[in-house]
Amino acid sequence: MATLVQLLFLLVFTFFCYVRFWPYIVELRRRRKIAANIAGPTTSPLLGNALQFSRNPFEFLEHLLRLANEAVQSGEHLLRLWVADKLVVFPLDGEALKPMIESNTELVKGRDYDFFRPWLGDGLLTSSGNKWKSRRKMLTPAFHFKMLQEFVSVFDTESKVLLTFFVREFSKKFLSSSWITLRTPTARWIFCPSSSAALLTLSAVRTAMGVKVNAQIKHDSPYVTAVEKVTLLGFEYSITPFYWLQPVWYASGKAQETKNAVEVLKSFTEKVVKERRANYSRVKKVDLHDKKKAAFLDMLLEMQYDNKLSDEGIREEVDTFMFADDTTCDTKYHMDHNENEVSSGVSTTGFFVIYQEALASVYNLFVIPYCQFLAARGPGWKFHREATRAIGHDTTSTGIGWTLWCLATHPDVQEKAIEEVDSIFGDGEMRITIDSLQQLKYVERCIKEAMRLFAPVPHVQRQLKNDILMGGKIVPRGTNCIISPILVHRNLKVFPNANDFDVDNFLPERIAQRHPYSYIPFSAGPRNCIGQKFALLEEKTVIVSILRAFTMKCNLKLAENRCGAQVVLRPEQGFPIIFERRQTYP
Repeated sequence: MATLVQLLFLLVFTFFCYVRFWPYIVELRRRRKIAANIAGPTTSPLLGNALQFSRNPFEFLEHLLRLANEAVQSGEHLLRLWVADKLVVFPLDGEALKPMIESNTELVKGRDYDFFRPWLGDGLLTSSGNKWKSRRKMLTPAFHFKMLQEFVSVFDTESKVLLTFFVREFSKKFLSSSWITLRTPTARWIFCPSSSAALLTLSAVRTAMGVKVNAQIKHDSPYVTAVEKVTLLGFEYSITPFYWLQPVWYASGKAQETKNAVEVLKSFTEKVVKERRANYSRVKKVDLHDKKKAAFLDMLLEMQYDNKLSDEGIREEVDTFMFADDTTCDTKYHMDHNENEVSSGVSTTGFFVIYQEALASVYNLFVIPYCQFLAARGPGWKFHREATRAIGHDTTSTGIGWTLWCLATHPDVQEKAIEEVDSIFGDGEMRITIDSLQQLKYVERCIKEAMRLFAPVPHVQRQLKNDILMGGKIVPRGTNCIISPILVHRNLKVFPNANDFDVDNFLPERIAQRHPYSYIPFSAGPRNCIGQKFALLEEKTVIVSILRAFTMKCNLKLAENRCGAQVVLRPEQGFPIIFERRQTYP
């Protein structure tokens, strides 16, 4: 009898496993059979190609670029990888990308975004279907041309504030040392930014939420720390198949770390929304129904007022835009030399809810004033590392950083850019406007080429709902298909000098020779970046402001500073740029 019961139990268990896992096995076998026709490295059982890649983001990207280049040289248009049971396909040129980018059905984000759902919910970044279409339509007016005009005015004002701060405070605080001299007459400073962080924002920053967060957000802010924790855990989770097993993930303690960080993030967002809601009635009477001028959060509250958006919906969009653009912080710098401390404190309000309405993270990546250099000079210099710990995954400030890095390593290009800026703005106090920015053709080419070489967002995922023909091969449904600007932009058959900084790549005649999807720093198609015009205007404003005041140089070559693919493209050595004040700067 006991044997019969055991046999019955075994049959039931087997039937359950069959019902539960057989469809998955059939689909996986089908996917593997189709994917066998796509070029890629040899896989190992169970883990696929996972163990072939370093968990170091700089080595990871180097390996990926090498595989992509080998595939391109072999005449392939796709690169295939397996990470455990997850099929990952990278289209390597614009023609291969076209079917997916232009599809109105292949709009579902990849599985790796699921990690962020406890934080972001189903906001614009992670949602799909009718919900995404509705949200996109509702949020688009926040980036209308009239709003952009107002933003440029704010960018210009805040850039002057920060440049004044540079001239006054840094020349005052850091006078001299035996290693490098920082004096007012030469106005020569070295800024060595941390590769992991955006470390300085402007004071009294206004956000597109219409909320001014007056409390300082320092380097040890719970919010800043939580963002850093979640993004780093997300990267680690995505490249470690063992963590996909929930018992392993929980046993590692990382699940609890993620949960704790998300609770901090949600709490902070709810506080911001609550503050703005308290002023909602007053703002609503003033300008709220002019949606081309309304602050972003006011628009969300108006949607709630019209029963179009719930409290949860508002939180999702606030969190999404905070994640998608930037999180920055205040920082302080301390340097001890033989017990004599020299310090510079920068008092700022560094909270950004969505696409900055000021130059906020403008110079985020350029502000550890030479203290890292001094720290390497000997035991007499004590560098307070905890004082520089901060977080910022802002795509705009990262793009600005890479552009300035390219200009600093190419003085001939920088000189031409300065000449163009001077020809338009002269030596005076002429304000920056949209009209003046549109005249900066050479500077625009510099920015575009920097974004080609160092795409701020290296990868965007889509999960295919259907089989799709790409690059002459069938890519099966269920594939994580990666729109990878950095791989597409470094295709040697499209850009023969793909690894060089060549602004002539964006001459009109060269652009005309390329596929329109060969350059996609903001993605493309229906799910392109909603704030791309905003970001370009901001970046232009920042670059112009810096070129009017400084010349730049560095002691490294362009290729000596490797880039690493995390949430955004990080520099391995920060941006150790030497800024010298121009004598023509007022």
